[in-house]
Amino acid sequence: ARNRVVDAAAQDPSFLDGWFSGWCAQHVTTLVRKARREEGLLDEELDFVREVGAIRAADAFPLEALLHGLRVGHRVLWKRMVREAELSPSGVEAVVWLTAQSLDYVDAVSMAMGGAYLERQAVLQADADRARRDLLEEVLAGQFAGRPDAAARAAAFGFEPDARQLVIALAAATAAGGAARSGPSPALIAATLERLIRPSCREPFVVVRDDEAVAVLPAKHDPVPTLQ
Repeated sequence: ARNRVVDAAAQDPSFLDGWFSGWCAQHVTTLVRKARREEGLLDEELDFVREVGAIRAADAFPLEALLHGLRVGHRVLWKRMVREAELSPSGVEAVVWLTAQSLDYVDAVSMAMGGAYLERQAVLQADADRARRDLLEEVLAGQFAGRPDAAARAAAFGFEPDARQLVIALAAATAAGGAARSGPSPALIAATLERLIRPSCREPFVVVRDDEAVAVLPAKHDPVPTLQ
C-alpha cells in the first residue's frame, strides 16, 4: 500500500494533498452526521478508519504516530470552530457542544483505528513467527539448503545460513515430580531473549518451538552476547 502511494505521488505530486484532503473531509463529514444525530457513530461509519489502521500496520507505521495525527487533526478543527464562533454567547455555547461531540468522535475513531491496527499486526506477527519456525525446522531437518528460495527466505529473517551459528535454547524449569513446567511462557522467554540479543545482533532470529524459545545467531560476534 505504501509503495502504491509513493508511486502515485511520484507521478502526480498533488496526489498526497488530494488524498489527505479527502481523508480529512471524510472525518469532518462523519463528525457532522454524528453531531446532527446526537448519538454515537454507526459501526459502518468507522470502516474507513479501520481500513487505514490495517494498512498502516502492514506498513509498520507506528501506532503512536497514527493516533497522534488524529489528535493534531482534532486540535486544528477545534481552533477553526473557536474562530468561527466569534466569542458570541450563542457561538460559545455551540463550541462547547461541538467540542463534546468531537471529543466523543476522536475517542471512537481512535479505538476503531487502534483495534484494527493491532488486529492486523497480530496476524502479520503470527504469519512471520510461523514462517520463521518453518525455516528453523527445515534447517534442523537438513532440507533448507536445497530450496530454490533459500537465500531470499534467509535474508528476510536476518538468518545467515553459511555462518557459524550460536544456538540458544531456553525453557521454563520443570516442576518437582515431573509436573507441568512452571514459570514464564515460551513466548515471554522468546521476547526477553530477543530483547537481550538485539544490542549485539541487529536481526535476532528467535523462534518459539514447542515449549522452548530458540535463538540462532552468527557466532562471529565478539564477544558473544551475555544473557543475564
